[in-house]
Amino acid sequence: MRFELRLRGELIGWSDPVELDRAAAIGYGSFSPGPGYGQAEPVFRLWACARVESDPAIREQLLSRYAAERSALPFELWGPDGAVWPTTSIHIVDLRSVSGEGTLELEVRFGEVY
Repeated sequence: MRFELRLRGELIGWSDPVELDRAAAIGYGSFSPGPGYGQAEPVFRLWACARVESDPAIREQLLSRYAAERSALPFELWGPDGAVWPTTSIHIVDLRSVSGEGTLELEVRFGEVY
């Protein structure tokens, strides 16, 4: 099941397949960045930097900035049925900026699961 992540109509990337836990209304899977990923990458980099920050005050500042900037981005998750699926949270785990390697993961909380 391929899901596409879009921001203002531009393809940020996709996940194929997404594992769905219908009872918990969550989905996750490997993420492939698309042509528009550069628009979102700096926001998800804040979260990655917070993960490796040892100073609790700085970590909290990074997480606060991440939350504010992430909530300002109007992401849409398009499902394999060609429709926008309602979400309450979309997150991309991208630790490449802090580790220099790794894969990207998409984590989604759904408003409802079809």
